[in-house]
Amino acid sequence: MDEVTKIIIVVPSFNNVRKLTPNNMPIDRKYVGKLKQDQANEFLAYYNQIHWTLRPDEPWQKAHLKLTFIAKKKRGSGWDLDNLVAGVKASIDAAKERIIVDDAADKLTIEPYYELDPIEGEKIIYEYTKVE
Repeated sequence: MDEVTKIIIVVPSFNNVRKLTPNNMPIDRKYVGKLKQDQANEFLAYYNQIHWTLRPDEPWQKAHLKLTFIAKKKRGSGWDLDNLVAGVKASIDAAKERIIVDDAADKLTIEPYYELDPIEGEKIIYEYTKVE
């Protein structure tokens, strides 16, 4: 069997992303913790739907993450990509020890994108590629 070098996970919502961006984060730490856990659990639910033969046997040492945020409608002047990436930190953390060993800058590079799709609506596409 060929080695797995790419994993694509599609989460069909922006669940808690808005609330977890630095500009909108609630003050209540317990509530923030619950939002992060809910987001991580949602990410893992979609990850676990991927057939086991399409997942890495061991977490990769290095990877590149193409992170695409697709919105149904434009929000004001649009989203700040850095805020969107911060808003999915819990999902990126959930990938540790499953897809990648660590999310430190020397282990994981992140390339964020933002698109509008009024037909399909909101979703986040996590495209992890193994880096040699």
